[in-house]
Parts: sequence; C-alpha cells; structure tokens
Amino acid sequence: MVASLYSPAEEKKEIWVFLEQDSGKLLPVTRELLSKGRELADEMGWKLCGLLMGARVAHLADQAFALGADYVWVAENALLNHFTIDGYTHVAFKVLMQQKPSVFLLGATPDGRDLAARLAVRLRTGLNADCTNLRINAKTGVLVSEVSGFGGGVLALIEMQQHRPQMATVRPGVFQVNPQQF
Repeated sequence: MVASLYSPAEEKKEIWVFLEQDSGKLLPVTRELLSKGRELADEMGWKLCGLLMGARVAHLADQAFALGADYVWVAENALLNHFTIDGYTHVAFKVLMQQKPSVFLLGATPDGRDLAARLAVRLRTGLNADCTNLRINAKTGVLVSEVSGFGGGVLALIEMQQHRPQMATVRPGVFQVNPQQF
C-alpha cells in the first residue's frame, strides 16, 4: 500500500469540515457536519476547523463559528466563485498539506464527492464514502466510519490506521444540527 503524504506522527489533532456553500449560503449538510464535528472534537479534546472557499464568502465564517468551529480557513478569489474541481482541489490540497489535520469531512454532494475523491488521490489517503455515522476511537484517535449497504442489511465499520488525513463523505440528512450544543 502506498504511504500517504503525511503520517499520524505529523498530524494535528484537528477535525476539518469542508464548508460547502452555494450562492453565499452554507449547505445544510455543512451545518450537519459542523454539529457532528463539534461533538467528536469535544469528545477528543481536539479543535474543529472549517475550510471555506469561494468569492465574497468570508461572512460565512461567522455562521461556521456559530455552529461550533474553532477556526475557519478562508480562501477567497474570483476564480473560486463557482465550483471547479481543479481550482478547489488545488486550494484544498495546499491548505491540507500545510496544516495536516487528522480528519477531513465533506458532504456526500456532487461537489463534495468530486473534491473528496480528487483529494484522496493527491494526498495518497483513503476515502470512506457515503457514511451514515462517524465516531473516533478514544484510545487510538482513529476515525471509525459506518457505511451501510444492501438496503441497510450490511454495516461496515471502516478505519484508516496509518493514512492521513482520514477522509469521509457523509450523506446529507444523516446528522442533526444540535442548536443546544452551542
């Protein structure tokens, strides 16, 4: 198996969420991921960070903070006004390699899936796709992704022991936004 570009020894104990937006509004799945990410980060004593890309989107960072993010990395450029796989992959790859988070979560939307797949290849890491639940093993710090198949008749628990970042896409509507959490 090919080694990822950074290892567990180099990772920052942080959970990152791709703050997917459309026309200047955070998508509902982004809100769900921030809520679940906050829960996981609190359990582990880690930071929750968001990655926001687009043109004239910095105001959305305030919404991410309200939903529990500790930090938000903002990449604003007119070339990021509309999602393009090359532009978004380039920016996300650069930031992820600079910051080296342990976990990176994305919505299982058309853009989120596309970005996740491209990043997984570039980062030489795995990707747990269409997850229905997430948890972190408190002893090892390893993300445990639940994926169901065959109409819910099969449940797989997937872990990435040695590859970073640990990436997962999550289906929209799986997690609830917990307003009492904040």
